[in-house]
Amino acid sequence: MAPSRPPIVLRQLIGVRGAKVKLRCEACRWSRTYDPARLAERLAAKGVGGTGTAIMLVAGQVTHPCPGCGRRRWATTPWPDHWSASARG
Repeated sequence: MAPSRPPIVLRQLIGVRGAKVKLRCEACRWSRTYDPARLAERLAAKGVGGTGTAIMLVAGQVTHPCPGCGRRRWATTPWPDHWSASARG
């Protein structure tokens, strides 16, 4: 079994060209990408996070339903997908 790695946090993607955070509905696969700096600003303004927030935890702060299916089954991941492995160093 591979050793566990620390989660990727927003600050690791801020300022990296092309790096985004993908918000995806697990029910219907609708998705949209967001700028990590803007997400950190929004989380800080709400008092629930900031640049040190793990990307996988951002989904827990999304309160609106999916525009595709109306459910609230959100997941967040780094985008493009290669960030999942390379952003950790």
